[in-house]
Amino acid sequence: SRAEDAAAKPQYRQQYDYATARAVAELRVLSEYCLGFVKVGGTFVAMKGQLSDEELTSAANSIGVMGGKKEAVKTMKLADGSERCLLTVKKISQTPPKFPRKPADISKQPL
Repeated sequence: SRAEDAAAKPQYRQQYDYATARAVAELRVLSEYCLGFVKVGGTFVAMKGQLSDEELTSAANSIGVMGGKKEAVKTMKLADGSERCLLTVKKISQTPPKFPRKPADISKQPL
């Protein structure tokens, strides 16, 4: 099942302590895909190759709308010399029932 479909189903919605994602999409999109799975008090962890201040700032609204609050950004250097950023988001409130939206809507108009 696609994440945006499963997160709307009661058996998966806001049921998990953690949700993770690697750099499969821009952070505004990842937040909408993943925070619907996380229960209040849980954590969403996004791994990005790089995480610019601009991307983090633009994702603040999406994270908030989905019930999250940015907790920390940690940058790590891998053995091959490349870097990865881990963003942790704490789920502080329920995700509104209308989210996540349909994939086309998410792509065309990220939060």
